[in-house]
Amino acid sequence: MDALLKSSVQAFCADNASLKTITINSDKLTKVGKNAFKNVNKDVTIKVPKKQLDEYKKLLKNAGLPKTAKIVGYTVK
Repeated sequence: MDALLKSSVQAFCADNASLKTITINSDKLTKVGKNAFKNVNKDVTIKVPKKQLDEYKKLLKNAGLPKTAKIVGYTVK
């Protein structure tokens, strides 16, 4: 179960410069790899559960997310 709560070290770094939006549905993410967003589009929007917005902002920024990326919260149905 722990493996499901951790994003791969280079989850979005392959050739994903065209990725515009990433949605994280989990509310139990505990770790994101240091290079997870290495080659992601600099204007990417990350959607996270609203309850975890502050916590995930910290996690994602430490994972190499570009400074121009947006992290927004959404209401989980």
